[in-house]
Amino acid sequence: MAAMSNELRGLRDRERQLVRGLLAAGWTLHRQGNKHFRLRHPDGVHGVTFGGTSSDNRSWLNFRADIRRVERAVAAEAAS
Repeated sequence: MAAMSNELRGLRDRERQLVRGLLAAGWTLHRQGNKHFRLRHPDGVHGVTFGGTSSDNRSWLNFRADIRRVERAVAAEAAS
């Protein structure tokens, strides 16, 4: 867990908590260069890229919206 905390340094607490919850749900986290992360959904197809240092509240809202879009897309594919 110490390595994961070090990996998530730069994120705000609310972002760190959301990422940890997604990791517990089976998502995987990959570092994209020095400043971005990529969260990959357990289906291996869908994912979300986000900045390692959030600049404002809008970035947090966009991050959450991206997660919801991925979850809706996966649910729609499963239903069809």
